This record gives sequence, structure tokens and C-alpha cells, in this order.
Amino acid sequence: MMVVKKDNNIEFLRFIATVGVVFVHIGICWISSFGKTASPLQNFQFSTIQHCMFWAVPVFMMITGSLMMQKKEITYHTAFKYFKRIAVLLILFGTVFSWMELYFKDHEISSTLIWGGILNVLEGNTWKHLWYLYMLLGIYLVLPVLNGMNKMPMKEIGLMTVVILVFNSLLPTFQLECGIAFPIASIYVGYFLMGYLVLKTNDCSFMKGKTLIALAILLFTFILLVGDRYLSVVKGEKIGVDCSSYVSAFTVLQSAIVFWLLTKKKGYFDKFCSMWLIRRFNRCSLGIYIIHMLWINLIIKVFHINIMPYGIWGIIPMGMMVFLLAWVTTEGMIRLPILRRYL
Repeated sequence: MMVVKKDNNIEFLRFIATVGVVFVHIGICWISSFGKTASPLQNFQFSTIQHCMFWAVPVFMMITGSLMMQKKEITYHTAFKYFKRIAVLLILFGTVFSWMELYFKDHEISSTLIWGGILNVLEGNTWKHLWYLYMLLGIYLVLPVLNGMNKMPMKEIGLMTVVILVFNSLLPTFQLECGIAFPIASIYVGYFLMGYLVLKTNDCSFMKGKTLIALAILLFTFILLVGDRYLSVVKGEKIGVDCSSYVSAFTVLQSAIVFWLLTKKKGYFDKFCSMWLIRRFNRCSLGIYIIHMLWINLIIKVFHINIMPYGIWGIIPMGMMVFLLAWVTTEGMIRLPILRRYL
């Protein structure tokens, strides 16, 4: 059996994106649970950490796109295997999480809880972070079509990606309206194609010597984001521009630059990614994504731990602890044969 060599630049991106997602949810969950009793400065710190990590999920989708688009041909038979894997995980964990949420709410076990949990999963009403799995299912339904685009010239793929991003990111960011009924209403298709596009063009002559410019643009987007969070959270003012959602043009820019910077120099992360611990983290990345919210909910709803008074000094250790707990839990679950093939 041939072993496919992993791209360690992609593996490093996978690692930091997994960490980033954990910190996104550390920010949003503590704000939603304790934000009303926290000071404006504390809310500002948590909101800033959350929004500064929004590039993590798009980078995950770019990784998926870069890998899937490189495959020679993906048929619907193959796409269904990917679909089935995510669907099984969604049904399994989505149902359990939904039951937990219903129990937290009513504090009783009944037939209504059991059937309500199953219905919630079918309707997409389980824990919110699982939206990513629902989105993956949608991507896999059109995966053969997307994969077929790799036969097109790179220029054509680039133009298609730009058009998708204009309608699904640029116009919404600046609250501009357009009468054209664009049929691809998903920013994630844009991220999917952008991952492949950036990976295939990151050593083109146009991009040579542009590292400092890219870093300057990246720094500018983060400064703008911090300013937006300060005005919104502390001052209660809006700047009228979407600076930090998944459809924001600034998030698109951050994701593209992070992906380009960390994939353009091959071999740079080989030593880091060859470490046993990092390889195990990446092996468990999907499980960490699914399970980390279990620990966050237990810490908040069962143990009632409020780290907001500690600001950033509470965010960092809590994020690290949740990440490690989710990893250890995933390592335990993949020891079970029934879960190993899906996680």
C-alpha cells in the first residue's frame, strides 16, 4: 500500500487553525455566558481574541480545497464516502450534544428529550459550532463538480474565484447591493477554490519579493479589527463595515495571506511537524474541533468557571487547557474501532 507523504506546510496550517478555532469559541462562549457582568475592557479583550482568530475556519476550508482539487478525479461514489463520514459524525455527536443542551435547559430525561435531540440534528439545531460539518456536507454534494474545475486553466479558476468572492464577500462587507442574482451564494466555495489557487500560484513571479507587503497588509487588517472591536464593544459605535465575519473581505484577505505565507517556503516546518505531539494533534484535529465545545460547555455550565476578570491572562491558559482536554478525549475515542474510521 502506497503511503502518501504529507505536506508539512499544510500540516502546520492545520495545527494553528485548530488552535485558532478553540480560541474563537473561548471568546464567544465566555462573552455570551458572563459578558453582561463583565467590564467593557474585559468584553473587549475576549471579543478581540475571538475576532482575530476568524481566519482559522476559512483556512480549514482552504486546506480542504487545496487537497481535494489536486486529486485527479473525484466521482460521486468517492464524494459519498466523504459525505458518509461527516454525516455519521454529525448524527452521533450532534444528537449527544443536543440531548445535553435539552437536559441543561429542562433538567429531566424524557422521550421528548430523546426525540427532540434527534429532530434538532436533522433540522440543524444542535450546538452551533457543528455548522462547519453541515457546510462540509454541502461542499461534498458538489465536490465532483468542483474537482472537475482543476482541468481548467489556472487563470479561469482565478477569475471564477474572484467573481464568487466579489458577490459573497466584497459587496456584503461594504453593504453594497447588486441586482444580479448570483447563483453561488456561499463564501465557502470561494475559500475552497482559493486554497487551491494560492497553493498553485504561491511561487509565481508576481508574488516574489512581496512577503513584507503581505505582512504589512495582514498587520493593517488586524489593527483595523482591534479598532472596530474597541469602537463596538467599549464605545458602542459602528463603523459601517464588516471587519471580522467569515464573509468579510478582511477575513478573506487575512486567510489568503496566512495561507500564502505559510505554504510558499517548502520544508520550513518539516522539523516542527515531524514531532510526535504535533503529528498526534493533527491526526486528532477533526475530533478536537468537535469535542472542544463539550469541554467549554462543561466548564461554563457545570463548573461555572468565569475567567473574564482575568482578561487575556485567563484566555490563554483556558484555551490551552481546552485544546489539550479535547485532544486527550479524541485520542481516547479513536482507540474505539467504531470511531477510529470516522475520526
